[in-house]
Amino acid sequence: MASADVRDLEQLQSLQLQLHQSVERWTICVDELRAQLNRIHSHLGSDAIEYWKHQQAVAADDLNQARDELSRKRMTTISGESPPATEATVNVRRAEQRQRVCLEKFSRARKIAIEAQQRVEALRGPIAALADQCESGLPSAITQLDLMIEDLQSYLDQQSESPE
Repeated sequence: MASADVRDLEQLQSLQLQLHQSVERWTICVDELRAQLNRIHSHLGSDAIEYWKHQQAVAADDLNQARDELSRKRMTTISGESPPATEATVNVRRAEQRQRVCLEKFSRARKIAIEAQQRVEALRGPIAALADQCESGLPSAITQLDLMIEDLQSYLDQQSESPE
């Protein structure tokens, strides 16, 4: 029978324990990565778009109110003259500017959402592969190591029992 030089089985058992702990940590990390991707997708994919869509509606309402106020000021006459509607005119310009900004931000949010969707989807594949390694690859390797340790332990037990 061939002899093997197996002196420190404790090192293999230590490796086995570290692998078990690593699998747990990697699984947690993969879960956190998935959660982060979902948050990014949710924020950039829908939350930002909905926010700017709502802001656009608010800006449109503000613009309508500013225009109504300007019309009322222009229709009002005091002693046969219309009072200056400078402030109302400035308010209309501000509301128009705000509406343009909201429209630009909404358009930009939609473009960013498309790009974010593509990048998130591109990351899902590698994360799934990593998760697969954590869920099956590493546990399979640990199982093989367990069997090897058991075989080595049996071998060492046989060596210690049989006189040379």
